[in-house]
Amino acid sequence: MARVKVFEYEELPPEMQELADTYKAKSGSWDHVRVLAHRPELYADYYRFLYPLHTAGVVEVPLKELVRHKIEFSDAELVELGMAIGQYIGFGRFLMVFDVEHPVSSLK
Repeated sequence: MARVKVFEYEELPPEMQELADTYKAKSGSWDHVRVLAHRPELYADYYRFLYPLHTAGVVEVPLKELVRHKIEFSDAELVELGMAIGQYIGFGRFLMVFDVEHPVSSLK
């Protein structure tokens, strides 16, 4: 059971209905819109900022899709990947950019 209200389509603000229609037209899931509609102004900013990362960038879109659609991650893998990504991006990469810490990995 959801801990927050999951809005029905008819309950969404017009701008969120428009976004839901966009996702539905692409045969995508729009369930996240039903929850994030609690703060439509925040989701609008998020969408404008992060959506281009899904459709453009230096990492090729097909590669992003392959990773996103990996058949199955175990719960343990998801936790480990989430923590590693947070650490790498949030702090580890920062230190590497300023050359104040040498990476542990031998990958280049």
